[in-house]
Amino acid sequence: MDLRNWEQAKSKTNHYKRRRPEETELYRLVFHNHDRLEQEWELRFQSTYGYLREEVNETLQSYLDCGLIVNGAARIECQNKDCAHSTLLAFSCKKRGLCPSCAGKRAVIFAEHLNSNILKPLSYRHMVFSIPKILRPYFKFNRKHLDLLFKASWDTIRNMFNEILPDGNPGAILALHTAGDSLNFNPHIHGLVTNGVLGENSIFYPLPDFKSSKFTEYFAHRLLTLMKRAELVPDSRIELIESWQHSGFSVWAGEPIDYSEQESILFISRYIDKGPVANSKISIDGDIITYETKDGKTHEFYPLEFLARITPHIPNKWESTTRYYGLYSHRKRGKEKRVNESLGIRIEELPLEAQRQVSKSWAALIKKVYEVDPLICPRCGEKMKIRELLKESREIEKVAEHFSIPTFARPPPLLDPTDLFPIQAA
Repeated sequence: MDLRNWEQAKSKTNHYKRRRPEETELYRLVFHNHDRLEQEWELRFQSTYGYLREEVNETLQSYLDCGLIVNGAARIECQNKDCAHSTLLAFSCKKRGLCPSCAGKRAVIFAEHLNSNILKPLSYRHMVFSIPKILRPYFKFNRKHLDLLFKASWDTIRNMFNEILPDGNPGAILALHTAGDSLNFNPHIHGLVTNGVLGENSIFYPLPDFKSSKFTEYFAHRLLTLMKRAELVPDSRIELIESWQHSGFSVWAGEPIDYSEQESILFISRYIDKGPVANSKISIDGDIITYETKDGKTHEFYPLEFLARITPHIPNKWESTTRYYGLYSHRKRGKEKRVNESLGIRIEELPLEAQRQVSKSWAALIKKVYEVDPLICPRCGEKMKIRELLKESREIEKVAEHFSIPTFARPPPLLDPTDLFPIQAA
């Protein structure tokens, strides 16, 4: 894996530049097609993706409001009296599974939270648990079944690591990903996993070596057992899969990474919680949506096809897509201070207010994502301060006009597709 520098700049600009979501291809696509998607869903997409969930509709609508001055903004002002520069910063939607901007900020929050409040100074591996294509449909129409992927993954870690020390405790933060490289439905689990176990004597016992075949064999057996117990898969299907030389199951692990390698730890933490959609991969030519994968290949879709393809990656409102196990379970973390003392390591926990700031310091998050600080004045370099929050459209338009800030520009329309048949199968 290319462990890019955590501080690598994404832009050479020195100051925050307000993003214009309405100028992106994704916004253009959603803006002109989200109503049509709902109207045509039952006829065209229900057999492939199941019923159109309310959370999907809410996420699409919220995305259209995200980052737009007209839908709410904070007025910020330079504290330098000789400058007094003032401008507006738009609110965000904070929805999961669609908005690339909110996904980026959320991943930074997650990585900073793990590093500041959760992870112990141990060795770690990035692990990925994958399943064969033949099993993916069983998870597509009922998201509750995705719990089985979490359970099978953790059971595999716990069982395999128990060979190091039967009473040892591994730790894992597991995150659900449902998107393949081309946004196809491909549910799999990413994890940041301790590279060993912590014994009752408070000594860390590292994993001697990682044997993918053993992990994969156990993971396959465990998941199939859980699916059979839940009456999801008939015996004949299980026997078929077990007869294959290459079952399609896979457990991958990266090289061990020490906690002191902070850039690598932060990068992987951010990666396992990344969003599925990237604006940079989307282009539109007429009525054809082209999505480019990381290997340079391209996939083409009609507009509604592309939107439908995204919908399985939008989680339900209260769905937990990141879970903590072993050393990092809620029960174990309640004893964290005692464990740290027994390790002879003094870890200063952030005060409650500081922990809240990790997740709520909006300016700091944008600085992390875009390598700039939105609360630094672009004119004089001094700090800027939020003066007021604006929610009323008339008030926003009045202030925006005063500062010569455009509030919204309707994106150009897409050509209507002339063919209802997909360019490629979903």
